[in-house]
Amino acid sequence: MHKYRIYALIHGQVLKEGKIFDCEIRKMDFEEQSKRSFSPIQSVFSEGEMTDYHKTYVTSLRYVDPIKTKSEYVIICDIEEEQPSAALGGAIKTIERIARFFSLAKLEDVKLTHGRNRGSFEPYIYQVNKIYLLDENNTESEIEYKLESGHMYLPDRPEKSDWENPLTSEFLEDVYNLHDEILERSLKYLYRSSIGHFLLDSQEKIALDHFKSIEIIINSLSKMTRSPYSSHRL
Repeated sequence: MHKYRIYALIHGQVLKEGKIFDCEIRKMDFEEQSKRSFSPIQSVFSEGEMTDYHKTYVTSLRYVDPIKTKSEYVIICDIEEEQPSAALGGAIKTIERIARFFSLAKLEDVKLTHGRNRGSFEPYIYQVNKIYLLDENNTESEIEYKLESGHMYLPDRPEKSDWENPLTSEFLEDVYNLHDEILERSLKYLYRSSIGHFLLDSQEKIALDHFKSIEIIINSLSKMTRSPYSSHRL
């Protein structure tokens, strides 16, 4: 087992230096961040037979951060794992859990101070910037680390240029021009849920988008059954 230290910038309305669960929050100025070469963790698609053979594909790269964060506060997590990738995954789970609790606590703080009908859920944001290997004295040392993805979705598509059934084109035209609010809203969440993995959405976000799509449809059907005209509609 090896000991690793993960640094992540954290941004939110209330941040206090010190220990927080299994991590620590510390203020770090931009000069020190620059000396440490802080930069969002990046990733590449693994080279090899798949990329040589397949010409088109969609792939997801774990832990590649799609946002850019600037903050003078860092959250530090020490963790023991066999590989840096396992350490990164474990640290992110802990840091993200803390960020969720911070977000909830900030909302409760507003309600306790200003009343239960005040406040909104505003998320704390984090961004992993550095991974160090620690020795027995907890001295940090740089490591060569690169994330690779082996996941591939729909390789070498499109495989056809026409729909299998000629009526599909008519269906596509009709549904595009339908402008049904229920269809538009439910499809919006269903589509986002289906691509959430590629956009680095959390599993919670993917599930909530899926449930929201179902909820919209169920609510619309419930309104129909409560309508005085529903008996001859159904």
